[in-house]
Amino acid sequence: MSYRRDKWRQYAGDEPEPGSSEDEAYAAVDAKVAYTRQSVQERAEKWDAIEAFEAYKAAKSSSKTLHPPKHRGLCASVRPQQGAEALVSFVCKPRDGGKSEIGGTRVSVVAGEEHDEKWKQVLSREVLDMRRGERIEADIDDELKLDCCLHAVRVSRQLAPVDAEIYKGHGTVSTKRMEAPKPGGKRPRFGGTATVRLVIADDDRDDDALFKASEGVDPQNIKLGQGDVCEGLEVAVLAMRPGEGCIVTCDGAYGDPCYAVRKVGLGPSIRAAVRLDAVTEGDEDASYLKERGAMLLGEGECRRAEACFTRAARRAEAQLKALDEDDDEAFAKLKDVLARCLLNVALCCKKRNGRRDEIAVLDGALGVLGDDVDEAVASEVEAAMSSATLLLRAKARLRRGAARGFLGDADAAAQDLTAADALAARIVDEVPAAAALRRDVVRER
Repeated sequence: MSYRRDKWRQYAGDEPEPGSSEDEAYAAVDAKVAYTRQSVQERAEKWDAIEAFEAYKAAKSSSKTLHPPKHRGLCASVRPQQGAEALVSFVCKPRDGGKSEIGGTRVSVVAGEEHDEKWKQVLSREVLDMRRGERIEADIDDELKLDCCLHAVRVSRQLAPVDAEIYKGHGTVSTKRMEAPKPGGKRPRFGGTATVRLVIADDDRDDDALFKASEGVDPQNIKLGQGDVCEGLEVAVLAMRPGEGCIVTCDGAYGDPCYAVRKVGLGPSIRAAVRLDAVTEGDEDASYLKERGAMLLGEGECRRAEACFTRAARRAEAQLKALDEDDDEAFAKLKDVLARCLLNVALCCKKRNGRRDEIAVLDGALGVLGDDVDEAVASEVEAAMSSATLLLRAKARLRRGAARGFLGDADAAAQDLTAADALAARIVDEVPAAAALRRDVVRER
């Protein structure tokens, strides 16, 4: 085999997800997992911030730690920010050992909120310097001391759209965390199965009442990526970890319950309580995703089609890397799937007027198709290519040339169009589509 299996190009700008941002693993500097020099620097800065905060806590005289936090990070879901809603259990204990009349179990406190009563002021102030899972004892006055445990921070996040400028009017997805995840849990992925307890609000009850209602419902399994629930709920579950509970709000296209089956419209606004109990790993099929993406693209759903094609490309890439070295037939088949998926991702980029993104993806597609091999072996590699592969290379060159021309890079565009015409000319007698491609090259010129 003349192709090098380790030369896949990065076709999307997404940085691989680091360790949890809620513990020290995210801040730790590890050259093996750091994706860019900037990532290394960011992790070093986070680690410095953690150490500085812990030094401040150790020197603090007004309180002491009775139980260390479950996470050492400082992100908003671990350490409450000013005005954040924190879930705590506390008791104000008399110093003489008498019975306390002030306390509460799993009550909501606004971090840093001003109060006239001394114990309330101390509680809201101390919460600002706590991290999830931590238990502290703090002085209130000469008669009382505070014993407090921070269970969770009810942070709100908007999960979609990721880029509001690209996908205007598609709707939104937001979550409010009500219950913290278990330590060490991993987020579910497409292709896996999530066991959830789900209650969709059909009235105007508040978040606490809605979340309470989800405690007693039977768990259900949802296959992620298959449309078992509306897209907004699926987006939310993919952002959760086992043990976590959220109030999810989604509207627009994200609230449509049939987004995987038919062309979607604007669905109703949905508010639901979701508890993620367990995650089972699984894999998606790249060929199925490619077909589903084509269906969505045919219905004008470019955003969802791009997501499908991108997931298909990533899955095909993972399968390629795991292949047996001698399985050339499977290698060629998966390489073809990967290249076609990348061409389709590029087409979606074009339809949303992301021409620079289109060029970046086409660079990756051409790398997969062997367009970047050394000149010394280029002739040998091309001679071994099938007509289908040469046609895909010609298409990629044509599209990249058109995109470069659109952006005003005339010289690079001319090179791509010339290469596309030469590739198509080699197979014009074998592949009827090559003649049409050559006519497209003439139009672009």
